Amino acid sequence: MSRAVLMIALHETLGREPTDAERMAFLRALERERGGDRVYIAHRQMTADEAAPEILRLHGEGYSIRRIAAAVGWCKSRVAEVLTVHNPALKVDSA
Repeated sequence: MSRAVLMIALHETLGREPTDAERMAFLRALERERGGDRVYIAHRQMTADEAAPEILRLHGEGYSIRRIAAAVGWCKSRVAEVLTVHNPALKVDSA
């Protein structure tokens, strides 16, 4: 994760633009804590119930499965699975 992303997270946490002193203190504390390791902040993925309306809307607008997958942050096979659950006529037989 880049320092810019961490600075954005600090800004959101404080609710204001951090001062230079706060920014440097944050980075020093992070370096002490992580020992130079890369820092990853996991984001919560949408559940199928949350994503289904968006997937169906995008599909109805003619988006490809690839574009839908990029929009919701899922892999293409997971998007295809949601589409086939909601519209069995879309299922492709692999015979």
